[in-house]
Amino acid sequence: MPYEKLIQLLESDEVPAPPTTYSLGTPLAFFGYLDGHVPAERGAASLNIANGYLIANGAFRDSNIKNNATKDNQETWTTGDVFEFFFQPHGREDYYEAHGTPEGIKLQLHIQDYRTFRQIPFEQKICDVGTTVENQIFREQNLWLVQIKIPLVRLGLGMPGVPGSRFAFVRWNYPHDEANKPVTTATQIFPKTAHFPPKWHRITFP
Repeated sequence: MPYEKLIQLLESDEVPAPPTTYSLGTPLAFFGYLDGHVPAERGAASLNIANGYLIANGAFRDSNIKNNATKDNQETWTTGDVFEFFFQPHGREDYYEAHGTPEGIKLQLHIQDYRTFRQIPFEQKICDVGTTVENQIFREQNLWLVQIKIPLVRLGLGMPGVPGSRFAFVRWNYPHDEANKPVTTATQIFPKTAHFPPKWHRITFP
């Protein structure tokens, strides 16, 4: 799992602004998803495509690497640390949301329209698109590395259908004190919620 550029971004004094258009493999920094603040425990992520897979890599500084979810397709953002990957194929209103926890638990959702996503019961959005989650955890370094992979064919896509597609990354970082609220960051800044594809990164090919 290639994380060298992501870790370099975590350690850099510079925090690049979130881009709108995106070239595959470019490291992205995480910000407060509503106000753009740089979090105390920083994050970086990138999106690649290889061997027919969408590959989302994340690297996070984290002093409390933990999620209490016990099985797939629980509401993982309520149970602890999680890396979220949103993807909307080009020319479509529907989109996918995949979560990965430090323990390898995953959540897979298929959402028909961001305008009405809150009106659909959670259970009706659960899907299976072949998502896999892999982790490397270095607790002495407060470092969590995570990879989410989704086969393009399970999204009804091939490589020609990728340019113009949109995506976003979101992170929920839970503190040691469970009485405190988690810090929610993303690679883009949103007006109200991350469920807003018009503000996601748009994939461009050179």
